[in-house]
Formats: sequence, structure tokens, C-alpha cells
Amino acid sequence: NADINDSAAIAGTKISPDFGSQIITTTGATNLNGDVTLGGTRPRLNFYDSDGNPDFAFINDSGMLQIFDQTNGANRVQINTDGHIDLLANVDISSGLDVTGDLTITSAVPTISLTDSGDNPDYDLRNENGEFRVRDTTNGVNRMRITSGGTVDVAGNLDVGAGLDV
Repeated sequence: NADINDSAAIAGTKISPDFGSQIITTTGATNLNGDVTLGGTRPRLNFYDSDGNPDFAFINDSGMLQIFDQTNGANRVQINTDGHIDLLANVDISSGLDVTGDLTITSAVPTISLTDSGDNPDYDLRNENGEFRVRDTTNGVNRMRITSGGTVDVAGNLDVGAGLDV
């Protein structure tokens, strides 16, 4: 319990590895060659950048792993106890998306937007009030509808190249 000058060099072998409940801070690199275990009722690992503010945290909340954005106070990624993953913000995918199982889109008006990068019109495929619609979003009109009763409405000319059987 003696006062030590802050410029004193103390060999690591002179310090017990048990720091108790103290917060350990380092400004240099740490080389860990084994497991690191965090315990407690809600263990978390905080990440700080050069401004010293906490930016992100990994949190184990009752077996659910969260990546928490501390700057904005929001969960960004969540791995649930049943294994499914929730991405809680917009996801930008620049190199394609491969889905090997079913794709389910749930919303009041589930929509797939098809926007090309230079030509018009652009289209939405949507389920709106129980009707499947192909919507020309550039011109704001439905080009085709299939009602819940099975009626198909085409809002324009229907060109059939190989005959039409009725």
C-alpha cells in the first residue's frame, strides 16, 4: 500500500494476475493465447475507438448475443436462442444474395422492388390487400393484378405470341 511514482517501472512478474474487480485498461496491443471468459448476469465486451467513447458492445443477454450500437443506443444484430439472426437495420449487399431455403417477406404490404440503374419503368411485386400486383412504380399504375378469387386483370394490351387457348 505504498505510494509509487507514476514513472516507476514494475516488472509484470511482481504483479499478481488476479486484479479482482478492477477495470483493466491498456493502450497497447494484448496478445492472448487462450480462451477469454466473461461472466456475470449480462456479460458484455465494449469496443472503444480513439476518441475514448464506447462505440459497440457484444452483449450476452440471457443466451441471446447482441451487437449493440452504443453511440445510437440500438441493437444492430441479434442472434436469438433458437439460432435465428435478426438484422435490426437496413442491410446493403453489393455482390448478390444467395438463398438456399425459403424466402419469407412479412409486412402489411410485402413488396419486392425491382429498380434498374438507368432505364425506366421500375417495378414492384407486392401483395396488397390479398391481391398480387405487378406495379409500375415509375408511372404509378398496376400493370397486372391477380385477385384473391383468381381473376387476372391486365391494364394494357395483352400480346400472346403462340396463340390463346380459352
